[in-house]
Amino acid sequence: MLFPRTSAILAFSVALWASAQPSPDVQRRISAAIQAAANESNPNYTAFVNPFIGTDNEGDVCPGASLPFGMVKFSTDLTGYAPAGYVVDPTQFIRGISPLHDSGTGSSLGTYGNFEVMPVLCPHGFDTCTTRLAARQRLRKLNTDDASPGYFAQTLDNDILMEATPTRRAGLERFTFPVGSKPYFVLDLANDLPVSFAGGVMDIDPNKGRITIGGRWGSSFGPGRFTYQAFACYDLLNGGQQKLDEYGVWTGDNFGLDAKGLGQTHLNLSINLIGGVYQSGALFSYNVDQSTKPEIILRVGVSFVSSDQACANAENEVGDATFEQIQANAKTQWQEMLSKVEIDIANTPENITELLYSSLYRASLTPACVVP
Repeated sequence: MLFPRTSAILAFSVALWASAQPSPDVQRRISAAIQAAANESNPNYTAFVNPFIGTDNEGDVCPGASLPFGMVKFSTDLTGYAPAGYVVDPTQFIRGISPLHDSGTGSSLGTYGNFEVMPVLCPHGFDTCTTRLAARQRLRKLNTDDASPGYFAQTLDNDILMEATPTRRAGLERFTFPVGSKPYFVLDLANDLPVSFAGGVMDIDPNKGRITIGGRWGSSFGPGRFTYQAFACYDLLNGGQQKLDEYGVWTGDNFGLDAKGLGQTHLNLSINLIGGVYQSGALFSYNVDQSTKPEIILRVGVSFVSSDQACANAENEVGDATFEQIQANAKTQWQEMLSKVEIDIANTPENITELLYSSLYRASLTPACVVP
């Protein structure tokens, strides 16, 4: 039983937190689902969840796409105070989308944010692409951020749509470009949220259409310097349906270095010994039909063991599945988790239903299962 004061506090909390979600369609969709479920015998509990609760007012919450207790949490990384990567503040800039995040890290710099990929437009070719963070970052298109259990989407102000859907240690990232544009991508080796890169390696295999990354990064807070290792495997060809055009590497720093190597396939970097901050990674483009909206799908696997394990995670968990199939599977897993708690939806205030299942969703994201 909820006492009047408790109910009022919960209602106020939902009203406050729900206002933090960026797209009005998200709240309209949730409200409509709760109203419809009052007359349903098998409600879709995933439709009651608002992943954006807690992402405003320095809530340190990641709304990214994940599975129950999943390792990956696909979300964008933004400038400003963004320890979980994402923030709703429309004045902050998007740096890219990455698979590793956490909520409530307790550090203003956050943790993870490794392996960012940023779609960019380079109308004058490879050498003119913006690769460094400050040069490539962009604002979002207002009122387009979207998320639900197993799905995350955000649209840049240049009309590039970014979407992601997860498996436990892998997933798919889908990018839709405007008509008449050639897709370019910047994939980071060194960048992470707390700027803690301690050395790593990147290799591009253009024949296989695969990029592997491995390195060490620092913990987000705590005494002394501790590092952890992380690895990623990006498959670029979508099962042979996509064709690479240009590829190479890039390196920059905060003293003005901005170098690109067309056709180069290897990077091996240590800590910057002169006190600067290395930024580096891969830069690649696709040969597409520009008369329609080009759509590119990247398959990514991650691991804390090895790049081989990261590739195996992508192959075993995603394989040749489509974006829609992975998303549907994620929704099924969340439905199984959330349906363990049943309430009288018809006689429960809508905001209480939303808060309850959003909280159960949040509580089922951690701890994360990171081992094979």
